[in-house]
Amino acid sequence: MGNGAANAASMRRNHIVPLRDLTVWTANPRIPKAQNEQEAIHHIYERSAKNPALSHRTFVNLAESILKHGFENEVDPVIVTATGGTYLVNDGNRRVSVMKVLSDLPAYQDMLTKSDYKRLSSGVRDHQTSIPDAITVAVFDDSEEDRERLNGILLRKHDGPHEGIGTLPWSLEAKDRFANRQYFSDKLEAPFEAQFGQSLTSRMGGGDSRSTTRRVMSSKASQQYLEIANPESASPDELDRVRELADAMKDYAIRKQMPLSRMNSADFAAVIEELRNKGKNPATGGDTAQTLGNLEQGMAPKDFRIPPSSQYRRSEEILGGLWNRPGNMVEDQRFTSLNTMLSGLDSLGSLAVGRQERIKKTAILSPSCRVFFALSVDLLVESDVFDPTDPEGKKNSLADKVGRIGTFFANEEPFARYLSEHSLIGSNYGACRKATATDFSGTADRSNDLSHRGKESFTIEDIKKMFNDAVLFAYLCEHYIKYKEAGQ
Repeated sequence: MGNGAANAASMRRNHIVPLRDLTVWTANPRIPKAQNEQEAIHHIYERSAKNPALSHRTFVNLAESILKHGFENEVDPVIVTATGGTYLVNDGNRRVSVMKVLSDLPAYQDMLTKSDYKRLSSGVRDHQTSIPDAITVAVFDDSEEDRERLNGILLRKHDGPHEGIGTLPWSLEAKDRFANRQYFSDKLEAPFEAQFGQSLTSRMGGGDSRSTTRRVMSSKASQQYLEIANPESASPDELDRVRELADAMKDYAIRKQMPLSRMNSADFAAVIEELRNKGKNPATGGDTAQTLGNLEQGMAPKDFRIPPSSQYRRSEEILGGLWNRPGNMVEDQRFTSLNTMLSGLDSLGSLAVGRQERIKKTAILSPSCRVFFALSVDLLVESDVFDPTDPEGKKNSLADKVGRIGTFFANEEPFARYLSEHSLIGSNYGACRKATATDFSGTADRSNDLSHRGKESFTIEDIKKMFNDAVLFAYLCEHYIKYKEAGQ
């Protein structure tokens, strides 16, 4: 068929059909197969979206749009198949279902929720003339040729782009260009990139994070905190503040172990409260004049408790995460300094960040690895349960003390049995024996080099292993103290 003939055929397809003569498709792929039209309409109301609440809302929104603006059919006509004097709707079933409900609303009262029925009743009362008695439809017959052509049309409309053959959805940017819409964060993009060499969206997570950046940085809370009158010409100081807020939002999401896109208004408020309280002076009730030791005295065990999370994620993406898990920590006030550092490592040691941030974070945290060993040894000595010093007073470096403790743990089978019986460190005796046999002395020695001589000879994988060993050693020391005090 030539182009002219095809166009003529398309024009001949258009017919005005009474609404009552249109039948909603019971085999509509959008919904479960229905027994009759009434059930199909009910399915469309209940099950044409991800959940019933969303399905109800989209159904009623469409109904109110038709009532307010009339039925707009010129660009995207309802498509039907004519068979035996009836017209089966193949495309446009939601629109036809909505119009059938509006034209006889009392008949569908039991199907609708009370609030939806009330809303639609009010709309029908105010816009009765907007409900059409008949609509223009594109009619295909039941021939094999027409069925094949119709199936191709339906696939192009509903089965994705198919490399450009089907409908191509607009991108987020395209939608914004069409609506001439620009968010607060969009206006910050150019000046932010000019100052920092990367866009705000890139800072927040990359090119696919535009919607997340808008949601977080254009939120009411963020705008009120930033107080930028002209975001398109933000000052350097204002942009510094933007970057600080963006980084704080990302850090908060990492600490809470949730995607940045899942943060809500309460999370935004919490981040901003943290920033407002940052660096408070003593006159305003802050803590800048107090030592960490004094501050720790006010902490209770619940303050350094580690929350449950995926062990695989923790072991792969958080320094010390292989062992820094709920259940391993001993919540004892005597262990506050060590446990504060352990919980701090859990909160701030995530490596699930960009490459530069990962390098910086590892660089600044790596010297603390030695401190875990030192605090753990001090706990054993102060608790008077094990003396790791050399009797001859010759070899008493930190690595030497750690080595003597590690050797003792490796040979102390009753301790490994105690750990396994209480499901501490490992779930069985073999796992606990393997954990206690770790070469802690070598790791402590390397941590000393890392602390004093720099990072040049250490890879990030080296540092991850060192933190895992240091955290394991810390927890073994805590459990050994409890083990001895229990009279084992």
